[in-house]
Amino acid sequence: MDVNDGIKELVISTEHDFANYEVLLAKAPESMIYHTKRYVDFVASYLQAEAYYLALKQKDRLIGVLPIVLKRNSKLGNIINSNPYYGSNGGVIVHPDLPPVQKNKVKLRLLDFLASFAKAHDCILSTIIASSLDRDQMFYRQFAHFDFMDRRVGQVTVIPSTGKNKGSVRDNLFEDRFSSSCRRAIRKAEKTGVAVKITASKGAELDQFYEIYKQNIGSKGGMVKDKDFFEKAFDAFPDNACNLRYAELDGVLVAGIFQFYFKNTAEYFQPAIHHDHRESGATNLLVLHGMEKAAEEGYLYWNFGGTWESQEEVYRFKHSFGAEDFIYYYFVTGYGDYSHIRKLNPEVLKREYPGFFVLPYSALLPRDAK
Repeated sequence: MDVNDGIKELVISTEHDFANYEVLLAKAPESMIYHTKRYVDFVASYLQAEAYYLALKQKDRLIGVLPIVLKRNSKLGNIINSNPYYGSNGGVIVHPDLPPVQKNKVKLRLLDFLASFAKAHDCILSTIIASSLDRDQMFYRQFAHFDFMDRRVGQVTVIPSTGKNKGSVRDNLFEDRFSSSCRRAIRKAEKTGVAVKITASKGAELDQFYEIYKQNIGSKGGMVKDKDFFEKAFDAFPDNACNLRYAELDGVLVAGIFQFYFKNTAEYFQPAIHHDHRESGATNLLVLHGMEKAAEEGYLYWNFGGTWESQEEVYRFKHSFGAEDFIYYYFVTGYGDYSHIRKLNPEVLKREYPGFFVLPYSALLPRDAK
């Protein structure tokens, strides 16, 4: 099939085409919850931005889609992320039935479509955060026109199957995935009476989780997600797509993991643990219970998300659960002059483009060069 035969470029706008987009996501192995209309629209609305879905259509079939979010800024210039908000993965989704050569043609045409769209909407920069499940990262590196590239290490555990003569998920995880230190932490949590519970509703548990999370991130000088993101996520997503798994010790919430679920992947979206209980093994027990439940419901992957290469302790913790490395990249492209952006400091960028990736901090000019 020649992808240049009868191809139409469009920005998806009809219910029919959005339904076809969901079909494409269900088939494409690189798709994640961050590509879904529900998530992209939710984040765009939350960030007071605009969601668009650039697509290629052949007859009545979508053969490629690139979800993007546009943030307008009349003072500094508009930017695009695919996708925004703390490293939500994006990138091109291509129909898996296309031959490899045709897939590349679809990807290239969508990237050209993005460039045209960005220029038409007065954008100065766009960032594609490739899907960590996309095994063809080399395509972007070889063929995409980008000014900056930032590397991340995605960490994903393949969840062992359940079924006859395969043993319990716990046994398989302990034998084939979890390190000895991870197993010890789980047994310690069980021995001390840590209890695991789940909620998909706003209330005291989410409030307590958020306070712990805020203390965790604040103590490290990191960027703290606002509480209403988690509250609005509960409103926007059904129970089977979003929940808070939390641990209690003596009736007190001491740890939690805010999670999303899509297709065959359970997302370890945001963990938190009380400082006084960091050695309790509560998070390890939460992950075990989460993986057991995910296996029961047919999920294949537990996605720990991206890790910076400088986060050695975080990397080792995720690796202790048998997580494998899935390398992916941020690709940043400029349109015209954006030298004024490089002269700004990170605090200004965060204020002007909240929730968006603008440039790698390494691309910002040192103070004495401004």
